[in-house]
Amino acid sequence: MSSNLIFHAVSKRNWNEFNKGGFYNPEGSKYDDGIVCVNANQLKDYINQNFKGRRQVLVLVIDKLRLIPKTVYEKEKQIYLIKDRINMDAILDKIYVKPNEEGVFDIEITED
Repeated sequence: MSSNLIFHAVSKRNWNEFNKGGFYNPEGSKYDDGIVCVNANQLKDYINQNFKGRRQVLVLVIDKLRLIPKTVYEKEKQIYLIKDRINMDAILDKIYVKPNEEGVFDIEITED
């Protein structure tokens, strides 16, 4: 059985900048294809590939069933792309994660 939860990592600054009017709506060429999300198994690797060396990362816990925009799974890259802004009621939780002394994030999420 697959989970309905997906995860998106973002810097605190970008969260504050793109969180407007009841939606998380990041802009820029980085998001032209969509907002990248991963499942729980890929979260640790994804954060360390994209945020290593940062002091803190915000992880959004998103329920796919509550999302208004279309979500596409890219099997080759093992990522989900949300094709439009994220409605806030689809964000179930926000988790701040800090790295260890080497700048590596050690986060494990298990789903029951």
